[in-house]
Amino acid sequence: MFLAYEPLVALVGLVEGVRSTRKHDGLGRWLGLWAVVALALFLARIGRAPEDILWPLLPVTLAAARFVGRESEKLDALVFPAIAGALTSVLLMMGAFIGIQLSAYASGLGPAADVASPGLRLAIAAGAVAVAVVVTILVGFGWDWQAARSGSYGAVVLLLLAATVSSSWSLNVSGDPDLEVEIWRPRQTATGLQRARDTLRSLAFFDTGTRSMAMAASPSVPPNVAWALRGFSEYVPEEVGPGRAPPAILLPESQPLPRLPAEYLGQSISVEHAWGWEGGWPPQILDWWLRRSGPMDSTHWVLYVRQDVATLTRPPDAP
Repeated sequence: MFLAYEPLVALVGLVEGVRSTRKHDGLGRWLGLWAVVALALFLARIGRAPEDILWPLLPVTLAAARFVGRESEKLDALVFPAIAGALTSVLLMMGAFIGIQLSAYASGLGPAADVASPGLRLAIAAGAVAVAVVVTILVGFGWDWQAARSGSYGAVVLLLLAATVSSSWSLNVSGDPDLEVEIWRPRQTATGLQRARDTLRSLAFFDTGTRSMAMAASPSVPPNVAWALRGFSEYVPEEVGPGRAPPAILLPESQPLPRLPAEYLGQSISVEHAWGWEGGWPPQILDWWLRRSGPMDSTHWVLYVRQDVATLTRPPDAP
């Protein structure tokens, strides 16, 4: 999960941890021990909360900050700072090119010469990685190895920072629970439930003059549905039976509507999405990494609304 949502902290912190162990750095080794113990306790705890992940994340973040800070201080001692900056720029452009190739591969598109062969995109990306390595080595041989090291480190850190920002943006701003899958939550409420609640409120205002109206639902209503409908003061989670014609009825998709003394209009709604795979990672990891796309199983219920309420009309005998 660290690698998926915090690639900069995860990878740079890991590199700093290995370096601290090899150099016998006391503070670095203590941060590494803290991270390992905190992560083990987090995984072993049954009643863990999402915010508990901060305990192992904090030492890894501090280790990554030490690495970036130390490498930044070395920039003042560079003999060829312009060469290091130029190498960073070149590697950033090549990193963007590699990202485009991977995105095209995840979309199933090959290069212009052979659109039907997306696997060629991986070959092109691998070739770009090889060119980046060769360019870095040539800079080291031709000018200065410290400039090559600082330039390549700077490019890697900036690329990982871009990946972290992109991941945070997708998670907090542009995420669509009906289309995107997040590995930190095996289940998530569908947006269809929110739209159904808003529709019921509008219909209730027409039918009763308030934002609430009587409903009937199956006793097996899931917790997220019950929570979404908590604003309906007359919501009655009881079995729907003959002789009753409530304004709205909510039933599982597999349960047929019983015979009632009124006509109803039904609409299937998605109330919950769940992982469609076994294990912690989706099967097409690259597709998930770039697009948050993965197999998804959806739970559907059917919302039935009495015809006179749904069509905003009153029956002839209504007052």
